[in-house]
Amino acid sequence: MTAYRGTPPPEDPPAPALEVRDVHAYYGNSHVLQGVDLEVARGEAVTLLGRNGAGKTTTISAIVGFIRPRRGRVRVLGRDVTGCAPHVIARAGIALVPQGRRVFGDLTVRENLTLTARSGGGWDLARVLELFPGLARRLDSLGDQLSGGEQQMLAIGRALMRDPEVLLLDEPSEGLAPKLVDEIREALLRLRESGLSLLLVEQNLALATAVGQRIYVMNKGTVVFSGTPAALVKTRLRTLPQRTAPSGRTMRYSESWILSGNDPGHSAMTRSRSSGWIASTQKSDFASASWGVRP
Repeated sequence: MTAYRGTPPPEDPPAPALEVRDVHAYYGNSHVLQGVDLEVARGEAVTLLGRNGAGKTTTISAIVGFIRPRRGRVRVLGRDVTGCAPHVIARAGIALVPQGRRVFGDLTVRENLTLTARSGGGWDLARVLELFPGLARRLDSLGDQLSGGEQQMLAIGRALMRDPEVLLLDEPSEGLAPKLVDEIREALLRLRESGLSLLLVEQNLALATAVGQRIYVMNKGTVVFSGTPAALVKTRLRTLPQRTAPSGRTMRYSESWILSGNDPGHSAMTRSRSSGWIASTQKSDFASASWGVRP
């Protein structure tokens, strides 16, 4: 054993809650992710922004094990889970709130929440209902009897019942009215304040910058911006080439680059391939990734 005099050397910092390094992923021969790097520290809320087809959902798929990266590493709390099965990655501490909610319509709200809850954790039914009190009145309703907003709350609550180290949310505001988006934002802010690590994938810029303490922006399979929400605002306000939006409003290119899904230079084939693959993913795959259930 080495004896130290005076001040001992500093300890190594704790491993990030989630670390993605130089990840490359393909759909067939299409090189979709081209060296993605991102990190979520313990207790941090991070947002991944980008237009349709930028690679956001594919990044989530590579993290949770829906697709196997051909290169790069994915680590959860320092543990290398690259290419592991979704249920293994879920048990390592990742829980997914998938795009489109994917609640079990033939199960009640109570059954959706308790089916594979992790016992002895910090999250239980009472705590989820405290976060989403509207679900308390719907515990005996079937999943397909809920509104879109209620289904989104149920999807988040279902993932929390796994008591995760990192919560991944894939476009939770999609298809929701502004009032419901505000409710989801408040819930996510409460989760952030509780110390839960969050990775929020979004196209809603207001929601993304309200929740995220750091922002990544993706374009064509790569991360093209990393920084704070304030830095992102400064980037958007830089003097860049402008163009006219379909509404007639003049937009700086940086703003349209983040928000638009209709750039003529973007490959519609990549967009349809990604969305079609996710749509064809079976419900058991999402249960495996969200809850740690072997399919």
